[in-house]
Amino acid sequence: MTYTTYSLNPDKEKTQFIILCISCFCIICISKFSLIISSSSLLFTTFMYVLTKRDLNRRYFVINFTENQVEIDFVKRNENITINYSDIVQITYERYKARRYNKLTYFQNAQIKKVTFLTVADQDEYINFLKWIREKNINTKFDAYPPDEQMEFKIQETFGLKYRKFIKDSL
Repeated sequence: MTYTTYSLNPDKEKTQFIILCISCFCIICISKFSLIISSSSLLFTTFMYVLTKRDLNRRYFVINFTENQVEIDFVKRNENITINYSDIVQITYERYKARRYNKLTYFQNAQIKKVTFLTVADQDEYINFLKWIREKNINTKFDAYPPDEQMEFKIQETFGLKYRKFIKDSL
């Protein structure tokens, strides 16, 4: 059994490009169609798009959770990182608005490293993924953020972690 996911969402790139185009249009409109300002804003927009595209491509990777190890393949950089399951410290489930991410914390060369990627699975499939990871390394910790996330309850329910206690002072 293997799990595969990616480091970024393609919608992020589209959103950045749309914001750059809108800002360029606003600058052209404000400048009352001055040729110098219009052309310089178009050049600036093109330059920013190329930089963001290059940066996103540099950070883009595919992460594979195989039977023996975790493999991170940076597609555009021709770089690979291999992580043993015994080096994994923690896996965190994070939710920001409609997007869900995982953060993997691991040891590499006696240093703690972190990598963030799109979540491997959702709901019960994610719990199955965590059980699979727990079979590989019993010491791996699991967490969910924000703390009121429904996934935190599922993780605590499944792995027997301590529930958060809320003390009520008054009725």
